Amino acid sequence: MEKNKIMESRKHISPVWSRSTDLYVERGEGSYLYTTDGRKLLDLTCGIGVTNTGHSHPRVVKAVQDQALMDSFSVILELKQSRGQ
Repeated sequence: MEKNKIMESRKHISPVWSRSTDLYVERGEGSYLYTTDGRKLLDLTCGIGVTNTGHSHPRVVKAVQDQALMDSFSVILELKQSRGQ
């Protein structure tokens, strides 16, 4: 089953991207990744956005949720209108 998911996902990835692993990650928490087959793995390849806080840090998640709830579309619309666009 996992192999089928991986093969299917490759159909939707640009040819310029490659996969260095056949892991199918379900979620990340703190320093760990959890695979769909139940494995818990220490993420030694995380990027700059995860290195300091870990995956799904509660304060980062809350900040993203708060930002997403803001009415940012109307702010952009008002800015365009004030510039005469």
